[in-house]
Amino acid sequence: MPHWYGDKGPVTRMRIQLVTTDYPDFQTAFYHRAPELASASYSVQIAAREKSHFGIVGGYAHYLRQMGHEVAVVIANCEPIQRAWAREQGIRFSEAGARHVVMRGGVIPWVAQSATPRWRHDIVMAQVRAFRPDVLMNQALVSVPSSLVASMRRYAGLTVGLHGARIPEGFDVSPYDILFSGHAGLAASFAELGAKRVEVLPHAFDARVLNDISLRRPTIPVTFVGSVGAIWPDRMMWLSALCRRHPVSIFGPTRLASEAGEDPAVRKAYQCERWGDDMFQVMRDSSIGLNIHAAFAGQIANNMRLFEITGVGSLLVTDFKPNLSDWFDMNREVVAYCSIDDCVEQVGYYLAHEDERAAIAEAGQRRTLRSHTLEKRIEQFASIVLTA
Repeated sequence: MPHWYGDKGPVTRMRIQLVTTDYPDFQTAFYHRAPELASASYSVQIAAREKSHFGIVGGYAHYLRQMGHEVAVVIANCEPIQRAWAREQGIRFSEAGARHVVMRGGVIPWVAQSATPRWRHDIVMAQVRAFRPDVLMNQALVSVPSSLVASMRRYAGLTVGLHGARIPEGFDVSPYDILFSGHAGLAASFAELGAKRVEVLPHAFDARVLNDISLRRPTIPVTFVGSVGAIWPDRMMWLSALCRRHPVSIFGPTRLASEAGEDPAVRKAYQCERWGDDMFQVMRDSSIGLNIHAAFAGQIANNMRLFEITGVGSLLVTDFKPNLSDWFDMNREVVAYCSIDDCVEQVGYYLAHEDERAAIAEAGQRRTLRSHTLEKRIEQFASIVLTA
């Protein structure tokens, strides 16, 4: 890797390419908010996307550039952005469906036709070939498949992946030199699958958010931001109990309204979808932010909401996990519950005791801004890949 000299001596300057995908609902809202973007140049579109505070790719790009690295961002499934890049570079691509390798019976390689448009793979491959990164980081391990990453390796120095959700059955770890996860259990699962190297990189809060939202006093008593539905049966029961007892506002994808099913309390609590800056503003405007981990998390606390809710300065009420004390001082910086009934009781108590609620929320924010910022996590990431 090329070296340059800073105030403290020789520093390695890396070319880092970040590949990710977006939720389709977010993309719809993103271009609805600024319709003129869809016909803008690639540089204008990608800059706006990086500044949206949706996901982590914009934060990674910002802090890595701040450290002196050259960074390129790829939103693999964003058609306006990707087609703008291809058009400006004179890149031709196929409109047919993509092909990818699957393992039949878990052991036999088989080429299958995918519903994914071929242009997604063609353009991403062209972007990696053009940039030739020292580090290629895939932040969308499911939607940017291992077979595609394996093809990209010839144009990249180091290939790494970041994943924080359930690992798909039969996932191929072989194209990756390093796999990162914010969840220690998932990291262990990657190791069991034969990953060359696995690192735990906890989730965090991008403190730049506080410069882009209003830091006004809370106006919403209790908020849950996320999804509900059949795949989260425990979450539905939990929300139903809370909505029947307290003034809960639910923000999530539009489909959430139908996922609420026949529960009138949950349906009534649903407000609308919020993404990026708007999501963080809703969290900031809430006295209490609710969190419940997905089932795959098991007994390990580490999801984005822990740091997002505390980061904006709201009181985090979250499900107890044995390692929660690794991140926060319980009942001084956050509030943990052990059951649905306990959660309902804790929320009621802190709605009635404003001074205590505010004190814990302020302490939680101080802890996150001191220990759990995205800037700190990216320094850890850069140190790992720099010495790999």
